[in-house]
Amino acid sequence: MKKLLILVFLALFGTIYAQEIKQIGSLPFIKYFSQKEYKAAPRNWSATQDALGNIYVANDNGSVLVYDGSNWTTIKISTNSPIRSVNFINNKIFIGGYNTFGFLKPNSNGQLSYLNLSNELPKDSREFQDIWDIFQTKDSSLFFQSFEKIFIYKNKKFKTIKIDDIFPQGLFLISFQVNKEIYTYVKYKGIYKLT
Repeated sequence: MKKLLILVFLALFGTIYAQEIKQIGSLPFIKYFSQKEYKAAPRNWSATQDALGNIYVANDNGSVLVYDGSNWTTIKISTNSPIRSVNFINNKIFIGGYNTFGFLKPNSNGQLSYLNLSNELPKDSREFQDIWDIFQTKDSSLFFQSFEKIFIYKNKKFKTIKIDDIFPQGLFLISFQVNKEIYTYVKYKGIYKLT
């Protein structure tokens, strides 16, 4: 009888313990948002979070989606092309899309609207396709990367790095930041550090 009681206890305890582990492992903190909920295109390219906890998402329909923890809103950018990148830097949301980059700024009503920095480029530099990555450099410059060009913006002035000037027929495929250092991968050439 004692052995039977121990077996029942172990079976019962093992079942409760297994259920507890299963509940812990079920990832209760993940929430799925359908396209119907956020009311935009199904493809999202990049996301960032501001100091207040709002989430900003670069969407395929030419908008930035904003989630405040309860509701989704949409900020239409002046282009109908996909927005590819967003990043929260110095209390501003920077945005990159097809032949455009800039940041969100509150208007007179307090609503966020898009300020296009790429309009400050010389006219012959305004064709650059999509901006895929946005970072702040060690010296507080802003870094905007497309496949063909990198734009560095500081003190209201631009420096442009063209891939064809470095590697003809090359591409800046992806950039990333580690400890405020910026690296970019050049197709078929390798990884390069921005200095």
